[in-house]
Amino acid sequence: MEPATEDDGGFMGVHVGENMAPALVSVHPKGAHIVVSIGAGLRIFDFLKNTPVAVEDNTTPGKHGEAIRAVAFNEEGTLFASAGDDKLVKLWITETWSCVKTTRLPKKVTSVAFSKDSKWVLFADKFGAVHCLPTEVKDGKDEPFQLLAHCCSIITDLEVTSDGKYIVTSDRDFKIRVSTIMGDISRLDVDCALGSTFQLFELILCVVAFTEHERLDQVSVFPRDPLKGAPEIWKYCLGHSSFVTCTAFVGKRSSGQQFLVSGSGDSTVRLWDYYNGKMLDVFYTGEVEELRNGKVEDDSSRAVSGLSVSPDGSVVAVLIERFSGVLLLHYDDATKKLTHLESIFLSEQVSPTSLAFDVDSRLWLVAGAAESIELGDQLVTPEDAAAAEARAQMVARTAVAHVRLIRKHTSDLGGEDNARETLAAYKLCEEDSMPGGESLRLALQGSRADAGEVAVAAEAAEQAMRKLMSKRQYTIEQRENRKRFRNDKKLENKEG
Repeated sequence: MEPATEDDGGFMGVHVGENMAPALVSVHPKGAHIVVSIGAGLRIFDFLKNTPVAVEDNTTPGKHGEAIRAVAFNEEGTLFASAGDDKLVKLWITETWSCVKTTRLPKKVTSVAFSKDSKWVLFADKFGAVHCLPTEVKDGKDEPFQLLAHCCSIITDLEVTSDGKYIVTSDRDFKIRVSTIMGDISRLDVDCALGSTFQLFELILCVVAFTEHERLDQVSVFPRDPLKGAPEIWKYCLGHSSFVTCTAFVGKRSSGQQFLVSGSGDSTVRLWDYYNGKMLDVFYTGEVEELRNGKVEDDSSRAVSGLSVSPDGSVVAVLIERFSGVLLLHYDDATKKLTHLESIFLSEQVSPTSLAFDVDSRLWLVAGAAESIELGDQLVTPEDAAAAEARAQMVARTAVAHVRLIRKHTSDLGGEDNARETLAAYKLCEEDSMPGGESLRLALQGSRADAGEVAVAAEAAEQAMRKLMSKRQYTIEQRENRKRFRNDKKLENKEG
């Protein structure tokens, strides 16, 4: 696919290509910053100084050359990671917003997370592998090493439990995997010559495990000792009937027992006891009244595209395809159930592409997308690569986004000490009363926050996501033709 040009609308207006990347939002754990990524660019606003932030990147390559697909803060908010289609993972110090480390992977990155102690940044790719990289900055180049894999299935989300003991990964093939680190990850021998062999063992065991559901809880990775920290498959959480898009944890972190929620292309949000691999509840988003009474365009299946959980672990915010708003679910820790709290509609017909709760339980939404400018293998010279990077940055700067805020209004409760009423008091905040005011809107949305353009771009991003997640079904004849074509190509390459 050829990149957009200035003449065909790539820089002015919205160019809708086949590879649209959604705008993402992430909020500092202590409320200091909010970050919106769109295309290959980061837009950052400092709440403490009430001003936009310019990033500094003296690493090589100095900027993202394709769309950013994953962003995350560490638990303390001192580090920030960005990664995406250019196969780069960038580590930023948030005090100065300077990039201190850039690492290139063999595959495009889909998700990123930090270990609980912030010593490691983990990132998943389209090939189904999770890699690990130390966050410590030192002389010499750190090489990422593979931690686990999903049998060539695209990993859609990556989370680390609050106790730091488990890694939760979801994928396009309907499953959620819970892995445990059986040793100190810092002792992992990354130079071990047998590492690739053990990873192959893991892939084989994954296939065996998935075909023998009744034995899933007994499967572990072989061997344990040589890699001293190799991940083991602890459990699988099975039940979704379509690709899993997102995961998050509910319940109070202080309780020491949190539970997992997941969203999927099957239009459900499911609650899991991930430690035992047991499904506790299923919430069908299509049964919400607002999604049935004509307030949405159609009644076809809509994927759950995003999840975020409030700081107290009791409210789950849900994004749904082609839905100009957000669903709020209540998680009841006593009954282990998810119930519909309320539906909040945006005043514009725009479907949010990402969401995040902040430390004050305010819910930030962003809508928008930008075309991912593919560098391609033909770009072999530094000059070509630099030109493509500059083009991607230009697309990012001119892309439009829409930022909205939902906050809890305690004044509507009448002073009653009722948890259910407290949870239900969420309202859409007027744009003029958002923290940061006009400065924030200009910094995060761009100079032109046209709702129509944002809606077109967001819809294109949804379509691109569904196309990527939905596996093509082939007839027997089509499969044979594909095999024949591959064999012919092999012969051509061999003869050449």
